[in-house]
Amino acid sequence: MNEFLKKVIGKFFLYTLLCLVVFGVFTLLACFIAGNFNVFQWDLIGRIFICLFSFPISVSIILCKENII
Repeated sequence: MNEFLKKVIGKFFLYTLLCLVVFGVFTLLACFIAGNFNVFQWDLIGRIFICLFSFPISVSIILCKENII
C-alpha cells in the first residue's frame, strides 16, 4: 500500500509539473508573438486563449504517455 501511494503521489507531482511547464511555454510563446510581456495587461480573451490551448495539450501529452490513446 505504501509503494502504491508513493507511485500515485509521484505521478501526480510529475503530471502537475508537466502541466505547469506546458502552460508556461504557451504563455511565453504568446508573449513573444504578441510583443507584450506583461501578461496582466492582456485582454481577458488572450488569457482565456492561453488556458484553453494549454490544458488540452497537457491532457493529450499525459494520455499519450500513459498509452491510453
